[in-house]
Amino acid sequence: KVLLAMSSSSKGFNPFSPSGGSSSSAGGIPADISSKVKYETQLAVLQDLAKITSRTCFNTCVSSPGATFSKAELACINRCGDRFLEATQVVGKTFLQTIAAQQSKD
Repeated sequence: KVLLAMSSSSKGFNPFSPSGGSSSSAGGIPADISSKVKYETQLAVLQDLAKITSRTCFNTCVSSPGATFSKAELACINRCGDRFLEATQVVGKTFLQTIAAQQSKD
């Protein structure tokens, strides 16, 4: 959900689009390299989010680790993960709106 929301709302690197590499972005960095850096940065943020979500939800929902999860633990983990994603989407959307508002002022 988060990956789709981020990729549809930003103009990041698309590994499937042909890039001639001849165009240049601000600062003299080739656009294809700049896009790849943005993509890798977004990917790293999503991986960190997944680690934080997993750790937090596991610690919150699993009282005594065993070979399997109980039904209550699974339900708790699912709810926790959903809330984390919803909160991340709200924060991300607000962040993008703030950036857009600042750019429109400039």
